[in-house]
Amino acid sequence: MEVNNTRQTHTTLGDMIRNYRENAGLTLSYTALQAGLSKGVLSKIENGDTKRPEWKTVKSIANALNIPNSIIVTYYIKVDHKIDTLKVLLEEAINSKEASLCTEIATKILESPHEDTFEALDLVYGFTVSDMEPKLKVSLYDAIITYTRGRGVQLYLAQSLFHKYMIERYDFTRLSETFKAGEEILYYIDQLNWQERVAAYHRLGLHAFHLNYYQTCIDLCLKGIQEDQSNTELKARSYLAVINSFLLMNQYSDIEAYLNEYEKFDFDFVDESAKLTRGIVNARKGNHELAIQQLQTCLNEMSPRTRIHAVNELVPIYFEIGDLDSIRDLIEKEDMFLLEQSETPFQHREIGTYSRLKGKYYIGCSLLEAAIDHYIDAILFYAHICAYEEINEIMQHILDIHTHHHKVIDLQLLEKLKYAYHIVNKHNIKIKGSRFE
Repeated sequence: MEVNNTRQTHTTLGDMIRNYRENAGLTLSYTALQAGLSKGVLSKIENGDTKRPEWKTVKSIANALNIPNSIIVTYYIKVDHKIDTLKVLLEEAINSKEASLCTEIATKILESPHEDTFEALDLVYGFTVSDMEPKLKVSLYDAIITYTRGRGVQLYLAQSLFHKYMIERYDFTRLSETFKAGEEILYYIDQLNWQERVAAYHRLGLHAFHLNYYQTCIDLCLKGIQEDQSNTELKARSYLAVINSFLLMNQYSDIEAYLNEYEKFDFDFVDESAKLTRGIVNARKGNHELAIQQLQTCLNEMSPRTRIHAVNELVPIYFEIGDLDSIRDLIEKEDMFLLEQSETPFQHREIGTYSRLKGKYYIGCSLLEAAIDHYIDAILFYAHICAYEEINEIMQHILDIHTHHHKVIDLQLLEKLKYAYHIVNKHNIKIKGSRFE
């Protein structure tokens, strides 16, 4: 019989076992029989006469009483601090994929008075190199980080912060949170080997770019570039992030030197992105005719996955010069540049930006319902990367459209907004300052 004891508070391991047994209405004799034990052994454990019962004995009792593994282990590690036992428990927690329990057991190992600090750290850290789910590795890194942070063991702290970040940075819904956590690596960067230092600078720099922290992106990427003696794709992408950051900060004089270095890399994406950048620079400088020519060439020559970048630069130019026909032509050909699936934060942002521009175009054509549909599409793409500033702006713009045109928000629109808001909340974004808050 399974009994819900999750709200019960127990003082000892024996109290907890007795409570489960009594709530199940089972006798000592019956429970002992089911666990393959004598009545006396079970009685001594419940009464606390047996101070440190064997794990296999306690596990058999837990199985007989359907005590959740996380509960029985939590109580058991209070009485048995032997490293060998804790190691077995940690292996079992990893196999059962209980992340919070892994953290709890690992912490017990690290805090064990019977084990040398560095030997305990080696033991826990050694588990992270095995083949296990990323969330389980993070649970062990969390235990090491908490333990070492207050004890000045900087090598293990730096390693754990670095490897935790390298796992969590893939969570696009927590870009800001994971970047902030990753920044702690910089305090201990000298503890990492040069490959790890270079990777940390490059990855954090690219991460900063996706959060629009352009100066931070420049600072971090340049540190990575300075230390990186290789000619890897990651280094090339750091150069590109630096160039794009200067571009978005309107610091055009700083771009040319980095662009020249960037063009020395021999990767497929380098040539087309360099050409795109030159077109964007001319667009920003107001050289519209040359910019359109360069960007149209990029659109025709670039790979399908990167054409949308050229489109998102062409459309604002066409808006500025009042050429709606050219925007319409691009929209009619969108199958050539819209991706079926977005994989990176940059791709999510670019498709969100295109949907937003498309909405603006339909506003200009007085097609309000179509415009709002595309604005909502933009919200859904921005939700994947927690781009809440853009989401708030679009939400406000939708309301402004109805106010300006004296339109009532009908039930159909409310349903669309409700769905969009659900997706936004799913990705942990708060619509700050919105009337939908």
